[in-house]
Amino acid sequence: MEIDFLQQTTPKDVVTVIATQPLTGNETWHRIVPGEWALFYLGERQE
Repeated sequence: MEIDFLQQTTPKDVVTVIATQPLTGNETWHRIVPGEWALFYLGERQE
């Protein structure tokens, strides 16, 4: 599957992708380890 977010979004949009494995090799992915959880609000991770 391939998605061009430049064609699907505007500069004001926030895009959040949650996956079980990194989908690309040229971007920074943040690992959520088993047992850890994360809260997202309007596409932004809340600390």
